[in-house]
Amino acid sequence: MTVDQWARYVRDVAGNLNQLEIAAKTGIAQSNVGRWLRGEPGIPKAESVVALARAFDQPPIEALVAAGYITEAEAGAKARRARTPLNDYTEAELLDELRRRVG
Repeated sequence: MTVDQWARYVRDVAGNLNQLEIAAKTGIAQSNVGRWLRGEPGIPKAESVVALARAFDQPPIEALVAAGYITEAEAGAKARRARTPLNDYTEAELLDELRRRVG
């Protein structure tokens, strides 16, 4: 993980909220949120990572990848920025995936 990756993730999920608003929404100390947004070194606590993701209705697994706790491969899913839009798949690919999931 790079500190920039975590800071970018926080900015992406929080949108236009400032650090005070993010802290209020997540229950995370404003000083921690400020350090994250400034890209200061240090790994956020896993509990805070999950709390931030849940507060913004994001999958915690993606936040854990962004924070560097696990890799994308370990998560078994692509990071949120790497998702392929459904309209990029052919109908056959979509049907194959549905068949696979339904069993």
